[in-house]
Amino acid sequence: MRRIPSGPLAGGKAIQSGPVDSNQAAFVDRLCNSFPALERLRGEHLREDFGELLPHLFLGDVARHAISLFGSTNELARQELRRLCDFLEREYTSGTDSVRDLIALGFLENLAGPPEPYWRIRTLLGSELRKAIEEMWDSAER
Repeated sequence: MRRIPSGPLAGGKAIQSGPVDSNQAAFVDRLCNSFPALERLRGEHLREDFGELLPHLFLGDVARHAISLFGSTNELARQELRRLCDFLEREYTSGTDSVRDLIALGFLENLAGPPEPYWRIRTLLGSELRKAIEEMWDSAER
């Protein structure tokens, strides 16, 4: 188990968080390094949660960020959303079970489901994530 570092938002000091699987920690680092807006979001999350990063809750914040990008008419926002979906697809297909679970339970479960208008966001997901979210909603509707 490893603690997720805070990144540059804490003045270069590591903020201690609860025990986190090292693969999940590395995934969150890669995610935040690839998307500056998510690094800022991580900083907010750390401040709100007294320096503790809870990965599943953070991925819920990432899902809400994705939904806001999806609702934007700005082409740059749409491009960022496509890059984010591609990044998550790659991480999901190549990740460890703990990373796959984090993406499924933290990100996919926080996306809007049918019949909500943002349910269309699934069309931007890669094939593996789309399959996972559709299975989630199929089992929830039974």
